[in-house]
Amino acid sequence: MSYTPTRKLSAIMFADIAGYTALMQSSEHEAVRSRDRFRAVLAEAMSGRRGEAVQHYGDGTLSIFESAVEATESAIEVQRALRTGPKVPLRIGIHVGDIVRDKEGVYGDGVNVAARIQSLAEPGSVLMSERVADEIRNHAGLPLRSLGRHELKNVAQPVGVYAIAAEGLVVPDPDDLHSH
Repeated sequence: MSYTPTRKLSAIMFADIAGYTALMQSSEHEAVRSRDRFRAVLAEAMSGRRGEAVQHYGDGTLSIFESAVEATESAIEVQRALRTGPKVPLRIGIHVGDIVRDKEGVYGDGVNVAARIQSLAEPGSVLMSERVADEIRNHAGLPLRSLGRHELKNVAQPVGVYAIAAEGLVVPDPDDLHSH
């Protein structure tokens, strides 16, 4: 059976547990519990928001959404849920871009940009590209703070990066941003 790759514009969300490798070395049980809690909270947050976790990789997940607003709302819900016990230190990055989906998964420049933005995030924060910020700017309850333009590894042009400044979320200091 052949599978034809499909291309579409999507809101792409990368989420990654900070310190997972160290946690796995100190307590495999705790690491697996954190990962499983994160995945369950993410699935709940995506429910009804047209989101899909398309790839899981160890301590992280690549999800796609049909809406930048719904991706952002899901990210906020996940971060707020994981603040309370047992806490899971999660970094989230969101970008709107073109993706290609085939039988192996999802790929494309938009996926790479979302991953690079996530690598700038601090645990408890939701960072996004300027393209996402433009989509959500006029929605109540989604306050934005500009973190400036940043060079991202293997991305040709600097990207405007924003943080969601909603209650309970971490907003990184722009001077502290650097790829991990």
